Amino acid sequence: MKEQFVKWMPVLALASFAAAVFMIADGYYWPGVAFIGAGTSLYSAAASCKKKNEASEENQDTKKE
Repeated sequence: MKEQFVKWMPVLALASFAAAVFMIADGYYWPGVAFIGAGTSLYSAAASCKKKNEASEENQDTKKE
Protein backbone atom coordinates (compact mmCIF):
# COMPACT_ATOMS: atom_id res chain seq x y z
CA MET A 1 0.00 0.00 0.00
CA LYS A 2 2.83 2.38 0.84
CA GLU A 3 4.40 1.98 -2.59
CA GLN A 4 1.13 2.92 -4.30
CA PHE A 5 0.76 6.02 -2.16
CA VAL A 6 4.35 7.08 -2.77
CA LYS A 7 3.83 6.61 -6.51
CA TRP A 8 0.87 9.02 -6.48
CA MET A 9 2.34 11.65 -4.14
CA PRO A 10 3.81 13.86 -6.91
CA VAL A 11 0.46 13.81 -8.69
CA LEU A 12 -1.32 14.82 -5.50
CA ALA A 13 1.22 17.60 -4.98
CA LEU A 14 0.61 18.91 -8.50
CA ALA A 15 -3.16 18.81 -7.94
CA SER A 16 -2.67 20.71 -4.70
CA PHE A 17 -0.63 23.40 -6.46
CA ALA A 18 -3.29 23.69 -9.17
CA ALA A 19 -6.03 24.01 -6.55
CA ALA A 20 -3.98 26.71 -4.82
CA VAL A 21 -3.73 28.72 -8.04
CA PHE A 22 -7.49 28.60 -8.56
CA MET A 23 -8.22 29.41 -4.91
CA ILE A 24 -5.94 32.45 -4.96
CA ALA A 25 -7.34 33.59 -8.31
CA ASP A 26 -10.87 33.38 -6.86
CA GLY A 27 -9.85 35.60 -3.97
CA TYR A 28 -9.48 32.94 -1.28
CA TYR A 29 -5.93 33.81 -0.33
CA TRP A 30 -5.38 31.88 2.91
CA PRO A 31 -6.91 28.59 1.76
CA GLY A 32 -4.71 28.91 -1.33
CA VAL A 33 -1.66 29.33 0.87
CA ALA A 34 -2.70 26.21 2.79
CA PHE A 35 -2.89 24.25 -0.48
CA ILE A 36 0.58 25.49 -1.42
CA GLY A 37 1.88 24.22 1.93
CA ALA A 38 0.18 20.87 1.44
CA GLY A 39 1.63 20.52 -2.05
CA THR A 40 5.11 21.40 -0.84
CA SER A 41 4.94 18.90 1.97
CA LEU A 42 3.65 16.12 -0.31
CA TYR A 43 6.34 16.81 -2.90
CA SER A 44 9.16 16.86 -0.35
CA ALA A 45 7.87 13.65 1.24
CA ALA A 46 7.78 11.95 -2.16
CA ALA A 47 11.31 13.13 -2.93
CA SER A 48 12.64 11.83 0.39
CA CYS A 49 10.92 8.46 -0.09
CA LYS A 50 12.37 8.16 -3.58
CA LYS A 51 15.84 9.07 -2.33
CA LYS A 52 15.51 6.57 0.52
CA ASN A 53 14.48 3.81 -1.90
CA GLU A 54 17.38 4.58 -4.24
CA ALA A 55 19.83 4.48 -1.33
CA SER A 56 18.49 1.14 -0.11
CA GLU A 57 18.71 -0.31 -3.63
CA GLU A 58 22.29 0.92 -3.90
CA ASN A 59 23.14 -0.69 -0.55
CA GLN A 60 21.62 -3.98 -1.71
CA ASP A 61 23.71 -3.86 -4.88
CA THR A 62 26.94 -3.33 -2.93
CA LYS A 63 26.09 -6.20 -0.56
CA LYS A 64 25.67 -8.59 -3.51
CA GLU A 65 29.16 -7.83 -4.83
